[in-house]
Amino acid sequence: SPVIIKDSLFWEDIGQADYYVKKQIPLRTEALRESALYIAEKMVYTLIPSWETQQRWYYANNTKKMKNAAEKFVKNEWKEAALIWGELYENEEKDSQKAKLAVNIALANEMLDDVENALNWINIAYELMLKEDDGEKSEDLIATYVYKKELEQRMRDTIQLNVQERE
Repeated sequence: SPVIIKDSLFWEDIGQADYYVKKQIPLRTEALRESALYIAEKMVYTLIPSWETQQRWYYANNTKKMKNAAEKFVKNEWKEAALIWGELYENEEKDSQKAKLAVNIALANEMLDDVENALNWINIAYELMLKEDDGEKSEDLIATYVYKKELEQRMRDTIQLNVQERE
């Protein structure tokens, strides 16, 4: 697939004498060199799979099963943690608690690299939180929305990566 990157670099030079300017506008050859390095760096992230560290959270409380799931999660036993959270989700009656459990299950699925399932669970969590929202846009709702958008982007990136790997 063709790869197109659109971007721009900007240099600014204001002053009456050299000592007023922190960084002068580069000469044409230096500007071309800086531009080429900048574009090359952007292309690396476009052509080569890479990742960046993201901050994630999960909900916990002092119940025995939630503590057990948190212990599993911390030990990177994500599938086991997801199973516990799933059982709790099925037995929970309050939408607010179900939403928190759905966020946890989404995170466990993301850690298992099942982005599609993670996206399904975060959508469930978001819908449950919207149902409970009183119009104030709680921190939980906002954080869940941001996480939802990140998973949607990751899903698009995964699809693109799979296309590139087949070529």
